[in-house]
Amino acid sequence: MEIIAQNLKRIGIKHICYYNLGEPFLSNNILCELKEFRSHMPDITFSLSTNGVLLNTPAKYEAALMFDEIVFSIDGCDQQTTVKYQKGSNFELAYSNMKRLVELRNLREQTKPIIIWKYVVFNWNDKKKHLEKTLQLANEAKIDKVCFWGTYWPILGTSWRFLLARYWKKYPQDFRSRVVKIPTF
Repeated sequence: MEIIAQNLKRIGIKHICYYNLGEPFLSNNILCELKEFRSHMPDITFSLSTNGVLLNTPAKYEAALMFDEIVFSIDGCDQQTTVKYQKGSNFELAYSNMKRLVELRNLREQTKPIIIWKYVVFNWNDKKKHLEKTLQLANEAKIDKVCFWGTYWPILGTSWRFLLARYWKKYPQDFRSRVVKIPTF
């Protein structure tokens, strides 16, 4: 990791993303990796995407608190809607880990990581009741943002309600997603 950190510094890398086709918290060494990068590049920014299930040790929470932004990909507002796409996931565990990270960040009076709930919208989790429950849960957990993402895959799961309906158009759109600032209930 030291050699990688030195090379990244040498070529001027400013941002490292821990995501895409893998779960960063599978690594039990993530805290050591981040410390190594920070020792060589204290101003580098880090972002991470996780399903939230493996954020399960004190060292991993410490690592999570070193990130600038963390996206929790939880594609539902309960167990039933989440596992339809994320096979084998555990909604309650992922949600409680996300909530716990917010609590730890706030307890330490940190402003980072910014915590985002990424919710991929399918035709089985796109009803108004799902949106409202998600926003309520995000508010209770004090999540910074919820990002609803439309998808065309799997094709039979496409939510035309999300992609075309007026209800969703009230939220600002950014590429394929609609970012919702968490309302206070």
